[in-house]
Order: sequence, then structure tokens, then C-alpha cells
Amino acid sequence: MKYDSGEPPQEPITRAFPLSLPGAATELPARAPTPGESRTTFLKYKQDLEAGVSLEDDPRKNWSRFLRRPRLAAVKGRETYVRELRKYVPVSVYGRCGWMGCPKTSRNRVCFAKVLAPNYSFYLSFENSICADYMTEKVWNAMKYGLVPVVYGGANYSALLPPNSYIDANNLKPEDLARLLKSIAASPREYGRYHLWRLYWKVIQAWPHCELCYKLHNDHSFTSYPEVKAWWNAVGNCRRPTMSYLPVSS
Repeated sequence: MKYDSGEPPQEPITRAFPLSLPGAATELPARAPTPGESRTTFLKYKQDLEAGVSLEDDPRKNWSRFLRRPRLAAVKGRETYVRELRKYVPVSVYGRCGWMGCPKTSRNRVCFAKVLAPNYSFYLSFENSICADYMTEKVWNAMKYGLVPVVYGGANYSALLPPNSYIDANNLKPEDLARLLKSIAASPREYGRYHLWRLYWKVIQAWPHCELCYKLHNDHSFTSYPEVKAWWNAVGNCRRPTMSYLPVSS
């Protein structure tokens, strides 16, 4: 899936919708605001985050079991980085590149809900290509089903996701990432701070017809592309993942 912030969406759009939106529990707005655009929600969340509030402090629900998982991390693919990471922490590898499997279901819902979320604290949401504005269901599924995503890609994650809802591995060596994950998982309270956003936003997936309609009615600019293939390949300024600090040998 490619999504260019300046172009109409081409796949189902998943966003974090503020729980404070009128009617958020029953209907979707035409366009999901980014965390920064939902100013009231964002400021209250930042205030609580800076005050050291954790999901543990939610008086409406006991999150104790949710914040304690038997295993640290799971991933699909990205074998080179994972092979190095596994020298320092246990990582369960699912899919064709690993030794563990999930039921073959639409968009891996059962895998995340029944296998990964109850057992793992983190999910390594590493993209296959590093592209601007490119963030796939690897991130959203982890957030939706209760894991903390560890992201590696070309998207501007700070503009798309609530602060402290993910871990950015783009500039972390595997050893440093392992140290960070173990430190967070060792403290349910600290781990709960990576889930505090759940009191302010809800991850919802929907087909992009409403957002397309919104753009048609509110954005009267237009662009044309004589070479669609060239535009498709260039719009994201894509490159393959490179991790120069890793061993070249397999």
C-alpha cells in the first residue's frame, strides 16, 4: 500500500480517531484528524504524559493483565535485523521467514487478536521499503490489537501517531533496541505509558470513500501525470532498507 499525503488514498485508511470527537463511538467523521490536529485531545494527552500518568492509573478499568505479557516481541520478516536482535533478546518470527505461524485470515485479524496480543508486548513493524508517507497495516494492526509497534520506515511517524505510542528503531542498533525493550517490559507502569494513548484515541479502519469525498468538496486543486508508472515509483522516494552497522554475511 502506498499513501501520499498530497494524493487521494488508494487503500483502506486506518487512523487514530480522537475519542473526544462528537459521535466518535457510533460514526466516523469525513476525515480523520492527525494527532496534532485534534488539539484538545492532544494537549490533554501530552499533559498527562508529561505528568507521568500511565494506563495503570485509569480508574475505569483494571489494565493489570493487559500490561503483563509472557513474551517480549514478535515480527514477520526483516530477517537480517531480527537475526542480530535475537542475540540480545528473544524474538518470535512469524511468516515465511520464521518458524511460527498464524491462521490464514483476512488482514491477519485472528493472528493479532488471538496469538500475538495476548502473548507479546511489542511487534516489530518494519516496512519492506523506506518511502515517504508509507506506513502499512503492520503499525496499525499492532496498535489496534494491543501491542506497542516498533517502527522502521520512511513515514513521519510523529505526525501520524500519538507521542509515546510507538518506538522508532530507525536510528537504533539492535543491541540498543534490545536494551530499551527489556527496560520498558520490565516495568508494567512504564509499559503502560506506551498505551496511555488508548484513553484518548481509537484505531479505526475504513474504506477511504469519505476522505475522497472530503477532498473533492474541499480541495479544488488538481494534478495530472502523463506517466503513471513513473509517478507511482517516484512519489514516495522509495529505497530498500539499509542497515550498514549489521554484518554483511548471512
